[in-house]
Amino acid sequence: MTESLFERAKSEHVKWSKDWQLPEEVTFALAARHGLEAEKIIHAALVLRARHRDPEEWMWCAEALHAIEETMCLSLKDFYLRRTHLILSREDHGRPFVKAIAQVMGERLGWDSNRQLAEINALQNQLAWELAATISS
Repeated sequence: MTESLFERAKSEHVKWSKDWQLPEEVTFALAARHGLEAEKIIHAALVLRARHRDPEEWMWCAEALHAIEETMCLSLKDFYLRRTHLILSREDHGRPFVKAIAQVMGERLGWDSNRQLAEINALQNQLAWELAATISS
């Protein structure tokens, strides 16, 4: 993404916010991470708004769908650690969104409830390991 496209995306986010009645923080965060592709993410995932009332949860679920479709993201750990760095972007490491994201990913990837639970457990184990390694260093 060029600097001019990035600047355009940052200015477009206000329009997206108004058009789809989303908080500007949500549209700005998407624009900052995805540039003009943010509009595509919003369009493709508007249906998630009905299920996920928290705008930030909605945003992360929408990004999970985008990661599956555009970057071949196939696991919850991959999404949290590589595709979005959600694990680092929030003080709570994105824990409040784990179940919702696992459910959305599971629906798209055909995971049953056991697979969703296994994905959540794998992420939690990785998070515990990452935090232990950080603290002991």
